Amino acid sequence: MTALGTVLLLFAACLGAGAAVLASVRVLGDFGRGEAVAWSFAAGFGVIGWLVFFTAALGHIAWGEMVALCLAAAAGMFFLRPAFAGAKPRLRAGRRAAPDRLPFAPGDWIGRTLLCAIAVALVFDVLEGVSPPADADSLTYHFALPKQFLAAGRMELVPRAAEGLTPLLPQMTYLLALGLGGEIGLTLWTMVSGWMVSALLFVICRRTLGLNWSLAAALLLLTTPAVLYGGGTGQVEVRLALFALAGAFAVSDAVRTGRMGYAVLAGLMAGFFAGGKYFGLLFAAACALPLLARRGWFRRTVVYGLAVLGAGSQWYGWNLYHTGDPIFPGLYAFLDIPDSALWDQEHNAYFWNVFVPGEISVPVNLLWFIAYPFASTFGGIDVNFSRIGFGPYGLLVLPFAMAGVWRFRRRLVSSPLAAPAAITLVFYTLWFFSGASQHIRHLLPVYTVLVVCLTVAASRWAEARALVRPLAAAAGLAILVQLGGAGVVGLNYARYVLTDESREDFLRRNVSRFAPVPWINANLTENDRILLVYTSLVYLLDVPHYSANVMTQILVDHTPRARDPKRFLAQLKALGITHLLLTTKVSPETGTIIDTGDEDFRLWTFAETLRRAGCLTIVKTFETRSIGSRTLAAFQPVAGVETGGVMKLKTEGCRL
Repeated sequence: MTALGTVLLLFAACLGAGAAVLASVRVLGDFGRGEAVAWSFAAGFGVIGWLVFFTAALGHIAWGEMVALCLAAAAGMFFLRPAFAGAKPRLRAGRRAAPDRLPFAPGDWIGRTLLCAIAVALVFDVLEGVSPPADADSLTYHFALPKQFLAAGRMELVPRAAEGLTPLLPQMTYLLALGLGGEIGLTLWTMVSGWMVSALLFVICRRTLGLNWSLAAALLLLTTPAVLYGGGTGQVEVRLALFALAGAFAVSDAVRTGRMGYAVLAGLMAGFFAGGKYFGLLFAAACALPLLARRGWFRRTVVYGLAVLGAGSQWYGWNLYHTGDPIFPGLYAFLDIPDSALWDQEHNAYFWNVFVPGEISVPVNLLWFIAYPFASTFGGIDVNFSRIGFGPYGLLVLPFAMAGVWRFRRRLVSSPLAAPAAITLVFYTLWFFSGASQHIRHLLPVYTVLVVCLTVAASRWAEARALVRPLAAAAGLAILVQLGGAGVVGLNYARYVLTDESREDFLRRNVSRFAPVPWINANLTENDRILLVYTSLVYLLDVPHYSANVMTQILVDHTPRARDPKRFLAQLKALGITHLLLTTKVSPETGTIIDTGDEDFRLWTFAETLRRAGCLTIVKTFETRSIGSRTLAAFQPVAGVETGGVMKLKTEGCRL
């Protein structure tokens, strides 16, 4: 199947599955045509990912079975007929038709300019969509795991914390895209599914905002640095924003109307969020609070909780079955789980004492709770990579929004934005004080909700005070800055698309330490298995391999506690390892592996011990390059150049 055909089929499958869900909970009739499409896609994206978990676990992911699943789901588009036939949506309690807010009228020059800017941003996205994937996390597991499952014909246990034994609901839709449309089908699917977040935000804004303000909000989200960074990759936060947006506003509708269907829908969305990332559990808890605060809370909250459990529990059950810890390895020490070949308490302590602190950039206290959004935006926090933050829009409109909150404070409780705003604040509070990873992109799903709240509050106050033009100027400045950033990002992909650059050349200049990959794919066979620790190369390898990240797995133990090279060799043999790939610290002049004596490089120490004992030989060396930034590569030198090599294990003459 062609890549474009795959994307169309998957889009139809998501629409159909989502429309069936919305119809079954009796809320589909509340939406107009555009709303029905956006909400159906959001729900359907979760449903498809949920279904593929079970088909993959049962080994039903052959080409014909995947097509049949998509076609069956697409049949649900039947439920969209009333919306497309022109049936008027039922106006819910507390909702009114969206007027066209001043100073812009639909179809004016500003509206047309915004549409043109959106088109330009989409063109930049298309350039990325038809280019090979180069994002490190995508190559490590977002795309690598679907490729592995397809090769195996079923979902397999991947014994790695944070990369394998983790919720993977969005990645299950990637499996369909890759299996049906190949790599281009996969990258185009991530592009389109990322676009639908802005589409959903647009139709939600149209509930209370005019056309141009809604277009501006959609454009601002589409060009947000964190979205530019992850929207066209396998990063899940952008796609989880579908569930955050729909879930937060479904909670709002459930609270305001008292209808049980919206409580079910909110639970499904929160469950899908939890099925895509552990942080979704915090979102599910945040969504429950507004439901608890209104009359009839017990029945509504129970229904919501059951929907969360049904939509998001399968990955936690998978983890529990294989490790004994449903939030692996989050509860491993608390549950006092016995040591096993997969994980043990000593390595768990190493993981939490070494890996996790490296993800924390600021102290967990009240001062930094307030300062974190500002510091991360202005680049004061290294670990969060501020270049992939949220851009200037939130800070520019915050004074207008705060003024709006104060002016309309007596209406806050009854506002349709009260529940979404509360959910955003509670999620941020739980996330920050949980002591979990502080990468700012983890807040992207709820940031989309915040964009709606800020835009509505700011525009209401500016309109009441006849200060719309200063607010529009602030939004326009943010658009110009972010659109410029989108252009800079797009240049990297334009070079590949518009020149005769090959796929290999593109990857060589965009993927750190890529140099050994072509040789490995050309010279190793299905009978070989290569061990690597630089996991960003996993997706690019076409031969059997094992990813031996020192922090996230113990089947090949090379942590500082490991001292016995004989045990190390036995672990390699148990996994069927025939080759090792070391991307650094190999000396081509002396034919040795550099032993730095540093405990952090225990693998290199073991490899040199094996070489001296005649158990390992260097068969090929490479000059490997570390790339600091794909986007800014033209403006900065290569971060580092070292020598790596491929080593082959020997059985004859091994003296260990």
